[in-house]
Amino acid sequence: MQQPSGPETRQPSTAIPVLQGSLPDILGYLSKELQRFPRRVPGRLLVDGVELRYVDLHSFYYQSLQILNQRLYEFDTDEAAPLIVDCGAHIGLASLFFARRFPQATIHAFEADPAIADVLAFNVASLKLSNVTTQAKAVWIDGGGITFERSSDDSGHVRTHGDASAPDVVTVPSVRLRDLIADRDVSLLKLDVEGAEFALLQDCDGALGRVRKMLLEVHCFGQPDARLGRLLTVLENNGFRYGLSDLHQAPWLGGEVPPFKELSTANYLISVFAWR
Repeated sequence: MQQPSGPETRQPSTAIPVLQGSLPDILGYLSKELQRFPRRVPGRLLVDGVELRYVDLHSFYYQSLQILNQRLYEFDTDEAAPLIVDCGAHIGLASLFFARRFPQATIHAFEADPAIADVLAFNVASLKLSNVTTQAKAVWIDGGGITFERSSDDSGHVRTHGDASAPDVVTVPSVRLRDLIADRDVSLLKLDVEGAEFALLQDCDGALGRVRKMLLEVHCFGQPDARLGRLLTVLENNGFRYGLSDLHQAPWLGGEVPPFKELSTANYLISVFAWR
């Protein structure tokens, strides 16, 4: 059945519509109808006949707008075969963008959530992204494994305190980011790790000399180590210049309200672009 002004849909056994069509058609349809779809329910898409899977249609929609339409992660390089490390790869949209942008690139994609890592691996295989290697691991400050809180969307995160036996908390393998980058010429290091970037950058201080560019989604959500100034100082001390863009306030988290009309909350996301 053809949706009005949108892609085709059909009903699988889960009763969640499978949208079919080109990516612009699917995103155009979702721009009007997204709120009809439940949150944190996995499903499938057929994009130009290629099956893609998602864990949360809302996350897929907003990531697609940001990464594939607005091309937030676009960067230039004079390397014919850049090495890209995608940390917090989720279902693979950033890796897809990098792989299409740089067909000769080598891309290592890390995802901590085991269920989402399975979707990442499926999408990479379905899209035939032969230059992308996926790993179901968290990047962290050591390789001993971490406690991870799953969210069934794009906000799962390392959990450093609280009840480790909670239903949505699992132990997952980890790799120390410092060791991963120490002996490699990394064209781009992308970190979208839901708050772990502060600990990671501190641990990598002094070991970033072979990283040429960085893309960081920084989550200042009131956690004790969420100090943007300290993170930027690590970049400066390691020879990077940087710019900040794409600020999103996060009032849904509650907490302090600053004494400025422009700010509804002290919690926010911001993208940091660093280069040397």
